[in-house]
Amino acid sequence: MTMRRDDAIRTIIAHHDHAVIVATDQAAFDLMRIDPNPLNYDSIGAMGIDSSHALGLALGLPERRVMVFDGDVSLLMNLASLVTIVAAAPRNLIHFLFENGCYEANGSHPLPNAAAIDFQAIAKGAGLPYWTQVAGAAHLVVPYSLTNNDARFIRQALATADDFYSYLCDSFDLLYREGATQPKMMSVGLHMRLAGHPERAMALERFLDHVTAHERVWVTRRVDIANHWRKEHPPR
Repeated sequence: MTMRRDDAIRTIIAHHDHAVIVATDQAAFDLMRIDPNPLNYDSIGAMGIDSSHALGLALGLPERRVMVFDGDVSLLMNLASLVTIVAAAPRNLIHFLFENGCYEANGSHPLPNAAAIDFQAIAKGAGLPYWTQVAGAAHLVVPYSLTNNDARFIRQALATADDFYSYLCDSFDLLYREGATQPKMMSVGLHMRLAGHPERAMALERFLDHVTAHERVWVTRRVDIANHWRKEHPPR
């Protein structure tokens, strides 16, 4: 079933009063018109960043429900936020995605290949392994991300070994803290041609020292995670 965004917003608001709602651009204008509430966080111009804003509010206001009204193109501009949201796992955050296949903020330009984008699969891929069906058979998916990846060196997002080390440690520390209540998985992407350089390999050595100083951490290969998942969490 499909419905207009403004009708969807009215329906959501009717079932979630007293919530902090984060919305950007056209969804924010709809929200201001439908529900001019002082609790609303209208992030006009924050294209792609509203999910990150909502995460911060959810973590800072754990006693209050926080909802984010996101658009398909907006989410694509900040896909890495899904990985961070999964890592933080705030129970008071609800992420709504409105798919209209266009970029309204810039004249409603169409989203290329919009029909082929599976946002549900993208959201699942940001977290733990999961089972799906392929050609009628159970298929295990082990998520992989460019977030904790040495490819960030060639994208100029990282410059030094210290950058890489700090980035990995910050990711691990948050996941380790959240892992006290539910399991977490951190995938680190490495390539000999990138992390294999001596000055960069130092970051990996220091990171492994940091990780192994903690209890209840399994440093392993993705194939071992897959085999463990098949054994301990078989498809139902």
